[in-house]
Formats: sequence, structure tokens, C-alpha cells
Amino acid sequence: MKHRKQENDTLGARLGEAKNPNTPPDRLHKLAQNQNKRIRRNVAGNPNASLTALKKLAGDLEVEVRRQVALNPNISHSQAILQQLASDQDVLVRYHMAENPNIPQAMFQQLVNDRAVCLRYQVAKNPNISSIVLQQLVSDPEVSVRYQVVKNPNILPLALQQMVDDPDETVRRRVADHPDAPSIVLKRLADNKNKYVRRGVALNPSTPLAVLEQLAADPDETVRSGAAFNCNIPPETLQQLAQDQSEKVRSFVGKNPNTPPDLLAVLAQDLDPDVQQAALTAFQKRQ
Repeated sequence: MKHRKQENDTLGARLGEAKNPNTPPDRLHKLAQNQNKRIRRNVAGNPNASLTALKKLAGDLEVEVRRQVALNPNISHSQAILQQLASDQDVLVRYHMAENPNIPQAMFQQLVNDRAVCLRYQVAKNPNISSIVLQQLVSDPEVSVRYQVVKNPNILPLALQQMVDDPDETVRRRVADHPDAPSIVLKRLADNKNKYVRRGVALNPSTPLAVLEQLAADPDETVRSGAAFNCNIPPETLQQLAQDQSEKVRSFVGKNPNTPPDLLAVLAQDLDPDVQQAALTAFQKRQ
């Protein structure tokens, strides 16, 4: 019993040592050869581990160890380790590479062609991917990947323009409400048959005034309510929307932070309780 306790204490100490970022590289190198996979896994994730140790662990038989190597920030300094992990048979090893913020663009270039959807999704999601590499995923066959492309902060206006006719509604909606969407894109999407795409354009602060006024007269109340909430909509258009037959549209006029006080006073007397409440809440916020 005492002997087993000593073994557990020794294992615990080595696990902690392998995980500690202050452990010297030469000691980590020795621990990387330990028979216990948990110790090797901790070394694999340690930012103080040497490239020599990481190279050895990148070929470890235990997949959990290799996954930790893929997340280690130091692998960006070794082309050999990067190539080895990019060719790993385990998809999660490659996936963790794709989410590693330190890998070079050349590896992203290789990973965008990976057969695993989840991996291309992660590549599209990585904020450190260049616009040039991201461009290659604009026409990816998977909706989830293209959606992440639009969400990536490095997407170029040209890419948004290419995705304006994306076959999936959710992607077009994300393009429609993108703050950097060019005017030509917003004009095109303002005529989209999907009301939620048009609503995204109506809510977008970058939407040109002429397009915004067009959407304020849209036959669908969902779109008009979006225009009613846009901070850039002219006062005269807000005045018209305050008389809209839809209580939903009138409510959003009341919620617009730029609605003039005199118009809020009118909405506070509206027959619909939701419109009244929207106007009263706006008054309270401005006091």
C-alpha cells in the first residue's frame, strides 16, 4: 500500500513537471521518452519543450500526444514537424494544427485542401489566416465552411462580392449584414428573394441611403422593421414608418435611437401596447 502511494506521488510529480512551463528543455526532453502517455502528452503541450522533443512526440503512437504537439506554439519553427502533422492520419491532429494561431501561411495553404470538412471549417475560422488563402475557401462545397469565411475578419470585399449569389441563405444573410460589404453587394442583395437577406441589408449601417429607402418600402414587414431600426435612416422616412400598418415596424421605429422625441411622443399613444412600450422605454433611456 505504501509502495503504491509512493508510485502515485512520483507520477503526480512527473506529470506536474512535464506540464510546468518553467521546466528546463533538457528535462522535458527526458520526460518525452517516459513510458507513461500522460507524461508525454503534458510535455507535448509544454511551450518550453524543445523542437527535438516535439519532433519525437509528433511521431508518438498515442494520438492524444500528437494532438497536443499540434497545438504547441513552437511547432511553427520546424517545417519538418509541420509537414509530419499535416499528413497525420488522425483528423483531430490536423484540426488542432488548423486552430493553432502560430502556424505559417504555407501550412494554411496546404490545409485548405484537406478532405475533412471540420478541418477546413477551422481553417476558415482562424483569425490569422491571410486573405489570399481565405479566398480559396469562398467556393468550398460545405455551407459551414463558407459561412466561416464570411465571418473571418480578414475577408476581402472582393470575396464578399463573389459570395453575393451563394446558394445558401445563411451565407447570403451573413454577407448582407457584413459591415465591410461594398455598396454593389448591398444593392444586389436588397433585391434578393429571401426576406431575411433583405432584412440583413436593411439593418446594415453601410447600406446606401437610396437602398435603405427602397427597403423601407419593402412589401414584407420583417424587412421594413429592419430599415426602421437602422440608425442612418432619414427622419422623414422614420416619420412614414411610424404610420406603418404593421405594429412590428412601428415598434422598431420606437426602438431606433435616432427617432426624434416628438415622434416618440406620438408612438407612446399608439393603440398597440408593444409600440407604446417601445416608445416609453426609449424615453426612459434618454433621461
